[in-house]
Amino acid sequence: MMLRRISFAIGLMASVISGAVSAQSQVPDTATQHIPSVPEFIHTIANAHPYLQLIEQKGVKYDASLVMAESEFDIKLEQDVAMRLTGYYDGNQVAQRAVKPLAGMNAKLYTEYRVAGGNFPVYEQQMDTLTGGEASIGVSLSLLRNRETDSRRTALTNARVAIEQWQAEASLMRNDFIFKGLSQYLKWYEATLKIATVHDLIDTLHARRKGLQARVDNGDLPAVTLTEFDASILEQQLALATLEQSRQVAVQSLSFFWQVPGESTPFAAQHNVLGLDINWPFSLNQTYIQQLRTALRQHPVIQARAADVASLTNEQRLAKNQLLPTLDMKAAVAQDFGSGPVNLEDTETKVALQFSYPLGNRKAKAKLSKADAELAASKLELNLAEQKLRQEFEQAVVQWEQSQRVAQLQQQNTKVKEELSWLEQQRFEKGDSDLFKLNARASQVMNARLKNVEAVINAMYAELSLHWVAARLGEV
Repeated sequence: MMLRRISFAIGLMASVISGAVSAQSQVPDTATQHIPSVPEFIHTIANAHPYLQLIEQKGVKYDASLVMAESEFDIKLEQDVAMRLTGYYDGNQVAQRAVKPLAGMNAKLYTEYRVAGGNFPVYEQQMDTLTGGEASIGVSLSLLRNRETDSRRTALTNARVAIEQWQAEASLMRNDFIFKGLSQYLKWYEATLKIATVHDLIDTLHARRKGLQARVDNGDLPAVTLTEFDASILEQQLALATLEQSRQVAVQSLSFFWQVPGESTPFAAQHNVLGLDINWPFSLNQTYIQQLRTALRQHPVIQARAADVASLTNEQRLAKNQLLPTLDMKAAVAQDFGSGPVNLEDTETKVALQFSYPLGNRKAKAKLSKADAELAASKLELNLAEQKLRQEFEQAVVQWEQSQRVAQLQQQNTKVKEELSWLEQQRFEKGDSDLFKLNARASQVMNARLKNVEAVINAMYAELSLHWVAARLGEV
């Protein structure tokens, strides 16, 4: 209901001031620049502004980090060559392997072809093959340390988490930047509405002056009446000059956000644009506010903090992993081809185990203690971020509700002031009032209209602020 009343207030201002708009905007169509609506303004910022392009570019390094982490699991080709160049024995061997790291259990799957020739000493007989060489396939994996996680898997997982965290942070930066741009947009819009309001009053005063001039010429009023009236007009013109200065400041600020190559800022147009439909997309009601309140769980601030917790959780798991003993197993099946020693003709199955554990393991314990502390701190930061976000949101809701009430009351106040001014005009024409009271009523109308503009803009700013707190500005 309040939203409809505020929308009606904006329409009322536009209709009341339409006379000033038509008087001030007699500009040829070719000279009139299109003033972008709020969605158009946001779209231009999001697609043309260098700052948002910079944000996108900064995200490239996170994609590259993910590719680097994934590359740890690429297939690798290896080759070993062993030759005896001098001495009694003249054996040599060439081995080529393709190794494919696997994420599960820190495993590696490999296949190898090895061929050897010449003579080997007894202690190097394992290097010998039949004439056709030896083909083998095998796997190595971890049974204790590095079974559940290892540095490669942690790096890969954290690279994905870093992308999610950056996306959340980038969303926040876009949201903040759009909020700054729209705040300047509202300042420009407020100044434009106020300028048209003062123009309307000045036009009304000029119309009244013609009537006063006729009465002075007829001798009904003293000549000093015109001088006093002109002083009132001058006062309004001074107020108009101040407002135009404010609008120019807003235009300069908007020029930073409206950066379209080869196009000047459309906000610099001097004619009034009260007929413009800015297509305000941030109107609120209690149902939508409840939806925003529910969606806070997916807020970029929460996502960024949650990503930090996830990253540190992975680091903690890695630190716990380092406390485990190393127990690695390697199994392979090999088959020789060709002619040669009989003992190499059968299929060979090989299994090997490796165990190690440093006594004391103080370094791993210290790393785990550090990881525990960092994770605990990160969880507390996440909890505080959630509380702060909820508090900011509820505060924004209260400000929005208050702005709605103020806008409604100010609209009623404007209607009362306009009615009193009209009655004062009737009394003046009948000779029951003086020019001082008439000018005072006109000044009260202008102040009420200006405050009405401020109240409407404040209500719009409250809606904008609530969307900003909810990080929804980039979704328009």
